[in-house]
Amino acid sequence: RSGRRMLLLASAIGMLISCLLCGVLGASFPSVMAVSIFLFVSSFACGWGPAAWVYVSEMFPLEYRSTGMSFATSAMWTGNYLVAHLTPVMLEHLHFNTFFIFGGFCLVASVLAWWLPETRGVS
Repeated sequence: RSGRRMLLLASAIGMLISCLLCGVLGASFPSVMAVSIFLFVSSFACGWGPAAWVYVSEMFPLEYRSTGMSFATSAMWTGNYLVAHLTPVMLEHLHFNTFFIFGGFCLVASVLAWWLPETRGVS
């Protein structure tokens, strides 16, 4: 069994590949685009979606956990808000190059996942 770190890394790489496919292929191949979006959603749902919440809850000491979780939750919801509101604007102006920007964030997420220590089995 692999730990949370490898799950986050595999998820980020899957999302990166799907973003690059969307950016490179654009609207030329609609079926590949649909598969790519499915890959992105699947990768996120199996990794960064749930595991980020678990990881954040485990990395703070018990004394500071409530404060740390409140800041982490605020940061995650702020990120969700920005993605939801900026994506239509970016697609209008940058078209499919938007996915290269998202791919850059996925690359950062994969580097972060590689750098983070493993929390599985640590008490």
